[in-house]
Amino acid sequence: LQDVVIRSKTGRAADVVLLGPPATSAAPQPAAIVARGTTRLTIRDLTIQSTPGYAIVLGDGVQQPRLSGLRIVDNGQFVQSVRHANGGGASGGLV
Repeated sequence: LQDVVIRSKTGRAADVVLLGPPATSAAPQPAAIVARGTTRLTIRDLTIQSTPGYAIVLGDGVQQPRLSGLRIVDNGQFVQSVRHANGGGASGGLV
């Protein structure tokens, strides 16, 4: 996928709130957003709240992610860039 955008229509992070999934025995630290195989992923102008694990996981194949205008509230951790199969992580991004 290319040029995927997740954002609020108003440009205000308080107007869109993603509540993270609860922890379970199968997923003790779930993430609110998990992306894989995406070039130029943009996540902006929203709130991610109450996720036991990472708010955002940038998985295998994510290139040039753009994260801006985010409110991260009461989460286990902020962002994780997973090591890609080629040994690198997400590259060319902007936070």
